[in-house]
Amino acid sequence: MQALEKSWRAVEKKYFEVLSKITQKPIFTKKFSCYFTTGFVCPYDEEESWFMVSMWHSVPFSITTICHEIMHLQFLKYYKNYLKKQGLKNDQIEDLKESLTFLLNQPEFDSIILSQDNGYPEHKELRKKLKRIWLKNKDFQKLIDEAIVLYLKSGKLKTHNKL
Repeated sequence: MQALEKSWRAVEKKYFEVLSKITQKPIFTKKFSCYFTTGFVCPYDEEESWFMVSMWHSVPFSITTICHEIMHLQFLKYYKNYLKKQGLKNDQIEDLKESLTFLLNQPEFDSIILSQDNGYPEHKELRKKLKRIWLKNKDFQKLIDEAIVLYLKSGKLKTHNKL
């Protein structure tokens, strides 16, 4: 626990600066809470701004988990309602939320994250499409808007597997 906290404290300011710049939004809270779990799944609570890291993972992997979970919370805080208004369903928002963590593998995070964020296998194709969009202009709002178009053009508002 102490090693993880010390490692996080060394990168947290830089992480928040980069995350804020990428999402084009200020960090929505000054207080995130991190808890350890004995499981391997790392849940979070959107309302309370807490998340968990597994006590079984290495410090570098746990730093990536922290960045991953905070990115989820930032995304949901600022974009969830917008996406709903655009016609996306909850499962699509969840897929998009998970897929957007490909951003943690971009050069902006190189000095912060030592472990790749690979995401889940079911989001692999969407992550690739989002990365192509991102690399065109590195504009988060445009990335979100183009992701919405991908969903709506698919003709099925089910999941990204239909894209």
